Amino acid sequence: MFNTSGPTDTVTQLTYLPKVDDPRRDWVASVAVPAFLAHRAHNKVRNFVTVVTGAELGAIAATDIFDLGCLAITDRHQAVVDAAAENICNTSTGAGKFRLIAVLSPTGAVISSIGGRVPLAALLKMASEAGYRAKIVTYTWKIQSEPEEVVGGYKKNQEDGHGPLYFCPAKILRNTFGSLHPAVATRRTRAAETEESLLKHRIDASVVAYELNRNGLFIGHTAAIVRSTPL
Repeated sequence: MFNTSGPTDTVTQLTYLPKVDDPRRDWVASVAVPAFLAHRAHNKVRNFVTVVTGAELGAIAATDIFDLGCLAITDRHQAVVDAAAENICNTSTGAGKFRLIAVLSPTGAVISSIGGRVPLAALLKMASEAGYRAKIVTYTWKIQSEPEEVVGGYKKNQEDGHGPLYFCPAKILRNTFGSLHPAVATRRTRAAETEESLLKHRIDASVVAYELNRNGLFIGHTAAIVRSTPL
């Protein structure tokens, strides 16, 4: 239990601030919450472990949506994991209690929330090659946050041979998904149809970076939530 005297403004370099004034730019509001609600409609969740990057407000959303008995948070960034481990060691109750545990129960699932800058087929193949059966929970879109800071990283990855990585004009995404429920892609075929309709509008990361530098470009990307269970 942590007690604070009031709100804090501390933000790390790995943290994306919530976009309270524009939910379509916010990952939790536009992607995670609709997916959690769709998952809850057919599955009971008691234990929730999240592997994140940054602040992970999705964990807070999970506590609101699921009837949790246990919540755990870790991070992809080693610096964050190291800091958490140090904090545990500095408490009398946590010292020396590190051990590997199996966090996925026999009836559990891995929920992957992935910005769709790669084809859906690649996301499903990733799960299959890891020994999991994948199912799309939701397929939606969001406006790219901090594009001037973010797109350059995708451009670099593409130049390094990873990709191609795609974005799409936000206006096209809004028109495509505007009348669709966030859980439109509970059927894989519908998600594929939606993706197919966007192919002619895709622009790769290198072009996006150039356009942003030249005259600004209002861009976004699709986002897929994939539920994977062991084969």
